[in-house]
Amino acid sequence: MYLKKILAQLEDDVVVPCESRMENWKTNMEVTAIKEEEYIKMYKDSDIEWLEQHLTELEKMTKPVLDALRSYQDLPPDKALATLEFEDKKRQYEAAEKRLEEVLQSALE
Repeated sequence: MYLKKILAQLEDDVVVPCESRMENWKTNMEVTAIKEEEYIKMYKDSDIEWLEQHLTELEKMTKPVLDALRSYQDLPPDKALATLEFEDKKRQYEAAEKRLEEVLQSALE
């Protein structure tokens, strides 16, 4: 008897929130359906096509600028770092050149 009473209370506690949630979901679905109809009326296919063409034109205009900016991204942030990086690359080049000479020299012998 006691367990049946507790079970009934638990079922009542679960049913009420579920029903209120269902009502809330139904209301939200109705609002969403109304908004969808409004958006469909607001935006016609011709408007969307015009926006797509405009977007394509803007992308064509910004592409050269973006390419230029990307080329600057690899550069060091200041002149001192650029000088250090240049000197490092110069040393690497000279070392590679020296190794090439040694390999060629040993190949000729």
